[in-house]
Amino acid sequence: MDTIGPLTFNAVVSGSPPQHQHEHHGAGASGSTCACSLSEEGAPIIAPLDTLEQVFSWQPCSDGMCVPSISLRPRCDHQGGSKMDDPTAQKMIVCHDMMGGYIKDKYIQGHSDLNDYYFYQWQYIDAFIYFSHHFITLPPPTWTNIAHKNGVLVMGTIITEWTPGAQLCTQLFSEDWRVAQFCDQLVAMAAHYKIDGWLVNIENPIHPKLMDRLHMLLSLLTTGMHSACPGSKVIWYDSVTIEGNLTWQNTLNHLNQVFFDLCDGIFLNYNWSEDGLSSSGSVAGDRRGDVYVGVDVFGRGCFGGGGFNSCKAVEVISRQALSSALFAPGWVYETQAKSHFFQNQERFWSLLSEWVGSGRVSCLPLVSAFGRGYGESVNIDGKMVHSECWTHHSVQDIQPSVTSLSSLVTSDPMNGVRIERVLLDMQTVYNNGSSLRLEGTVRHTPGLNKPALARLFQTHLKVVSPLLVGLTFTCDPTTSLKLYLQLHTSSSSRVFLDLLMEPPPGKEGTVPVPLPPSSRVPHLPGCVLAPLPRPHAQHLHRLFTGEPQPPHPWTTKYYIIDPADVQSCVIQELSLGVYYAGRPPPISHAPSGASHTPQPFSLVLGEIKLSGNFDFGSTEFKL
Repeated sequence: MDTIGPLTFNAVVSGSPPQHQHEHHGAGASGSTCACSLSEEGAPIIAPLDTLEQVFSWQPCSDGMCVPSISLRPRCDHQGGSKMDDPTAQKMIVCHDMMGGYIKDKYIQGHSDLNDYYFYQWQYIDAFIYFSHHFITLPPPTWTNIAHKNGVLVMGTIITEWTPGAQLCTQLFSEDWRVAQFCDQLVAMAAHYKIDGWLVNIENPIHPKLMDRLHMLLSLLTTGMHSACPGSKVIWYDSVTIEGNLTWQNTLNHLNQVFFDLCDGIFLNYNWSEDGLSSSGSVAGDRRGDVYVGVDVFGRGCFGGGGFNSCKAVEVISRQALSSALFAPGWVYETQAKSHFFQNQERFWSLLSEWVGSGRVSCLPLVSAFGRGYGESVNIDGKMVHSECWTHHSVQDIQPSVTSLSSLVTSDPMNGVRIERVLLDMQTVYNNGSSLRLEGTVRHTPGLNKPALARLFQTHLKVVSPLLVGLTFTCDPTTSLKLYLQLHTSSSSRVFLDLLMEPPPGKEGTVPVPLPPSSRVPHLPGCVLAPLPRPHAQHLHRLFTGEPQPPHPWTTKYYIIDPADVQSCVIQELSLGVYYAGRPPPISHAPSGASHTPQPFSLVLGEIKLSGNFDFGSTEFKL
């Protein structure tokens, strides 16, 4: 398999390739074990650990390529709180189990195959567990990078199974010092690889005399992780009972509550009933949100039968005010037609979206070129720098918060602009491997020139200092369409801030200020801002890209928002508005004779950026 080299993507993985890579897993310096090695093609890959000896000999040696470059970004719910830190909040975790793990995603620098599994619905989940049947599963850094970019925790897996697992546990639990050293090593691994927690899955019987040391492991690991990795979580899988028997309970009860009490939550097995969920909630008390009810998307004995009906199980769980743990949602990729993967993926998550919360971007900068981590080329600032197919999860951009078209766009079906399709465009690309294309029709009726809105990002951003906003786009000028960005705030008066793509007549060349009502575009209810004048915009663009303006066909507009423009409120949503500003098209000769012929349009969003830490003093002009 061809791989993407460090030339294109060296910015997304920290560190440089070591001078001497290890040819085989476990061959670290001075006999130590590390997770990074080389594939047969000579590409750096990550691998799991399979033995206690590997765990005890592990050191953060020459495996800098395996260390993610992106730390966990803050994210919040619609009220501004962190769900993972709230034991009462309903949460969604994904347990990613696919074909044994460490398939194409083991390639740290990406690869050249577009037929990969892609996950980009990060707004719907709160934690991502990378799962395999190896003893210690370390998440590949590409998954950690993109999850962290979206504010999602990434967890590894500790698993022992059947007879080999029982033998390993007997060895591990033979002495207190072994348990303590084991926990110390896992905490050190988590800190080194930026792992935000562990799923502990003991699926083999434990001798009753060793149960105290299993409790010791869970306690030491949880406290150690909380100390070394604030905000981290340790979750117990519903398997072994307090007697050491391997008996899945499918509910939280007296046989597994001790494990729940020692850590941050329990992942219930999949064969539950509604009565069992009700009982679990009663046992959990004020920690209902820490009960993660398993939903097997492959449907093995699970309520609803899995597949596209997984939403039925999540609905029942949600009505019980418990959290969900979605196991193997890669079912969409593994069992359905690869040629329809993206349609099926979006259908699957659209069905779930009604029953799961949506996380909000709560920190700056917010930058997105709408790339999904793959493409037929790589573009930087509108210029192609790589002309072959590639996949690299690390460089996936933050995606629009709303995925279904009915929720994404608001437009009148008979008047003004109607957005009918929102597509990924891999041909007209500004940055990364794709852009966002909006297609639709314009039907103008005098006096009813209603704009359409495309909801891009749900946020929780408090503007406390000047905010720089940039939008790069391309649109056919013959369509007479005008664009604007609309910022929705949380104030009781529902303040809108509308950012025009060009200044109204008489306002050209001036430093932007809130425009009076006489200068406002019809149907725009909020405070209106014009873009920065051309000289200022060119200076900013040169600072970002080295060029005064983007290449054809792209246009970039910049804005500076003063906190007073949004009344120091919290920005809750960012939308793109589209309206028709031309002369009415010809009247149709249709029998009704009451409307104009719809005219098709297409526009492409190349990149959007919001920054609150930009040093305006260094831009050499005064605003």
